[in-house]
Amino acid sequence: MADPELLRKLTEQNKIADYAMQVLKMDERRADAFVKVAGSFLHWDGTLQFKNSRGQYVAADVPQAKGFFEREFDYLIPAQTVEEQQADIPAELVEKARDGSITAKGQLFRLLHGDKPKAAEGETHAALAKLLKGEAPKDGDGERKRDASGKFVPEVREADASNPWSKEGWNLTSQGRVLRNDPARAERLAKSARSFIGATRPAA
Repeated sequence: MADPELLRKLTEQNKIADYAMQVLKMDERRADAFVKVAGSFLHWDGTLQFKNSRGQYVAADVPQAKGFFEREFDYLIPAQTVEEQQADIPAELVEKARDGSITAKGQLFRLLHGDKPKAAEGETHAALAKLLKGEAPKDGDGERKRDASGKFVPEVREADASNPWSKEGWNLTSQGRVLRNDPARAERLAKSARSFIGATRPAA
């Protein structure tokens, strides 16, 4: 006969992974990592509950729980894509901006920029220009960089020892820091080490 506590634990892990995917918008790999690193803050006993700062369990669907995970485990939560941002923008606001409304352009800029740092305003202006032209920009435009002659610039591989996803430089703390500061670079580093975001050990 199956151990009831083992069944409860397996159910709990599945519910935590579901929570990560549905509420925090993680993919399956990130959700698996979330279960491992954040599972101690959640408990399943028929409903999923969150352990708050007072050590009390409350329903996991309260905004307090979501805010906590977004702050403490932000390196696992994917950034909103340009397409997702645009899906939240009213079509009539875009039309007004295209007709020359400066107010509408300002509102669009604020919607696209969100809480990004001031240093990223140039990127937001570029995204706004593409939106007003009717283009659907993608992060990084999905193209490799070219030099002045039009030739592709070779992608630089990070030295293995300095890559926290590599076998030689494996370091979870450094991975979290890179993810928080530059998610795109983190993806590149993980890929160059034949690994992925949320991996629990280096690739063989």
